[in-house]
Amino acid sequence: MSSEIDAKQLTSISQRKRTIIGAVSGLVGGFAVFLIIFTIDAALGIVPGTFYKMVGIPIGLEGVVATVFGLFAHMLTAGLIGLVFCYSSGLHKKLDLQSSMKGALAGGVTGVAVYVLFFIPITLFVMAPSLEASMADEAGIIATTINIDSIKLVENMELIIIGSLEIHVVFGIIMGVFCAMALNREREGSPNLFNTKQTLKKVSIGIIIATGIVGVFFALVPNQTSSVTVQSNLNQQLGKVVDGLTYTKFAALTEQERAAILKIMPTTTINLVLNEAKKYDSTISEGMQSLSSQNSFEQVRQVQVADFQGLKGMTVTGGAIVLSTGEKSFLRFESFDMTNGLDLYVYLTKSGDVHNGIEVGKLKANHGDQNYEITGINTNVYDVVAIYSKSFDMIYGIAHFSPK
Repeated sequence: MSSEIDAKQLTSISQRKRTIIGAVSGLVGGFAVFLIIFTIDAALGIVPGTFYKMVGIPIGLEGVVATVFGLFAHMLTAGLIGLVFCYSSGLHKKLDLQSSMKGALAGGVTGVAVYVLFFIPITLFVMAPSLEASMADEAGIIATTINIDSIKLVENMELIIIGSLEIHVVFGIIMGVFCAMALNREREGSPNLFNTKQTLKKVSIGIIIATGIVGVFFALVPNQTSSVTVQSNLNQQLGKVVDGLTYTKFAALTEQERAAILKIMPTTTINLVLNEAKKYDSTISEGMQSLSSQNSFEQVRQVQVADFQGLKGMTVTGGAIVLSTGEKSFLRFESFDMTNGLDLYVYLTKSGDVHNGIEVGKLKANHGDQNYEITGINTNVYDVVAIYSKSFDMIYGIAHFSPK
């Protein structure tokens, strides 16, 4: 008699309802994991949402677009897992979730299965190689420390893999408990919460809105923190590297002294220093008339032109122009604008390799027109202009000349 009741209870909930309940349950679990992942990002000292951004990198996305794609993929996957999980629970009475305890157990097992069968292979064979590749410049020539977030994730990959097991188990338990509770309400004849498509729509919209609010909070609110508070935190971190060190003192050091300290500085602190350096702009406006010894503009001839492009999240815009006066050659930046930094130099390089390039001079300013003498340098051979930070070993941007 008991088995007949169980069978009736099993079949009393249609598979259509189970798929709706499952999708909602997966989204609920996915939202809970979303919060945990943002917390982990904060613990690793990287920008909240970076983990999701790494999901978009393998398909060629960058920045906010990659983060949004990763978040969307995460929630979609969570919903699909919940759908399959709850649908499968109706295939046999032994699989049916008769209690929250059974839901938690089944959900936890499902979370482990997803972790082993999907997360591990994708992380080891897709995400990790993509992260390592993103730590080099666009030409794949020089690995720099400019992509701090990628480096931080690679450094903590083992911790991420271990911690993700716990995250998947938590996701599975929350999904399983929610699913079991919803199914029991159906069996008990309680007000039917999952009888129309509107239910899934409302819950999904609610979770998306909540996810967006949390995302905006983590992404925007920290950026509104006063510069005093931010610099106080930076000075505190610098003091851990060298007793009494502040950003002002660090910026006042010689390049050699800064380079020595950077060798022992954690990447999270380096990231803070880079962000602080962006706040201090400098401007210059050099004309072309002074290039010719006869002070005649007609004596100056344009030889090559190229546009700047930023690397790895840095903004560098404007044009690089090779000019000749007959006796001398000059490199001129026009409408130049870039993210500021420390110890920035102008190099002419072969294919972007600054270590085998020619130093033209220290960057005069990060905004405005400026001139550099390059007499005797063959820009058909040294055909890539690079804005390079010596102490940080970072290329901020490049401009590639076409052959004459």
